[in-house]
Amino acid sequence: MADHSALHRMHGIKEAPVDSATVFESGRCAHLHGWWAACEAGEPPPKKAFDITDHGGIVAHLFLVQRNASGFTFRLYGEEAIHILGVNPSGMSVRTFSMERYGYDLEEYYRTVCDSRRCYRCSGRLAMAAREHFRFESVDCPLTDAAGGISHIIGVIDLIERVNAPALAEGDDERR
Repeated sequence: MADHSALHRMHGIKEAPVDSATVFESGRCAHLHGWWAACEAGEPPPKKAFDITDHGGIVAHLFLVQRNASGFTFRLYGEEAIHILGVNPSGMSVRTFSMERYGYDLEEYYRTVCDSRRCYRCSGRLAMAAREHFRFESVDCPLTDAAGGISHIIGVIDLIERVNAPALAEGDDERR
């Protein structure tokens, strides 16, 4: 698959912990969070509790991030998640990938998700190939290892709707 990530840019990113007032726009995000919340009564479930065969409707939008001593590594990306990002980042360092490709430190966000032991909702705008603009939503859910420590984040990313491209100020680069 070609690498189109240099042409895909995220803007206006908002992050918030999921709580009882959170309303997901994406049914896929709502599905994953519903599974997570039902597993351990609001505590992060173990990674082994996630059975992919129970989540067929969201598989293409799933991603898995592993927490390790040096930070975070992308482990798995579904086909639609790859399409949304413009590249398959599996095996890459989260910090290196996110700073180089998007100018956004996703690792700090993932650290917040892990430290809080809560799901987070992320939303914003995505410019694909600087032509098509969409609103996106994702949910990031921490998972535990056998000892109860946060070892992974499982998530879903979904496009919500196509929107008009924002007006550019003089001298603005639409790839940012």
